[in-house]
Amino acid sequence: IHTIKGFEIAASNAALSGEFNDVLLALNLSPLVHSDRDAELLAREMILAHEKWLPNFADCIAELKKAH
Repeated sequence: IHTIKGFEIAASNAALSGEFNDVLLALNLSPLVHSDRDAELLAREMILAHEKWLPNFADCIAELKKAH
């Protein structure tokens, strides 16, 4: 239960901050994500796929698109 609660808190913080590294932290706390690499790929894919619903991530999205 503590592991899931830690993930939920970190995910909430990431949603508010709009910071890619906060998303990575949250995903790495999730028991469903098995590696740092998986977390990074998932974060990039999901942020870009849902950009119109993630206004807090505007700067992050611009950086991801520039790097892509």
